[in-house]
Amino acid sequence: MRNATATDQVVIRAFHFRVGSPPTARPRGIPSRSGSVELWPGIHLEDLYVRPEARGGVGRRLLAHLAALAVRRGCARLEWWVLRTNDPALRFYRRLRARSLDEIDVLRLDGDALRTLADGA
Repeated sequence: MRNATATDQVVIRAFHFRVGSPPTARPRGIPSRSGSVELWPGIHLEDLYVRPEARGGVGRRLLAHLAALAVRRGCARLEWWVLRTNDPALRFYRRLRARSLDEIDVLRLDGDALRTLADGA
């Protein structure tokens, strides 16, 4: 197993999607993404936010931009997390043909468990 270092190729990017003429245009949506081609061939969408008044196409355009970026870079996938209780987002993503993964669980260390593990470093 290789230890992660500050020189590892982890890419984190964010961009704003604006409607109107800069500099007066307000951001309509903000996705941020990260990924490392060295670790896995894909882009992980960290956050996607679209202002309520801008919904109705902006989210799809933002995801289409990231999908095109993934395809251009030879990535095999675009993935993200969504709360199981976020029904509007789940409906939106399913309309795009995104699928839920059964083969992974999201795990978290926090509180005492986090401090206990950190003490053993």
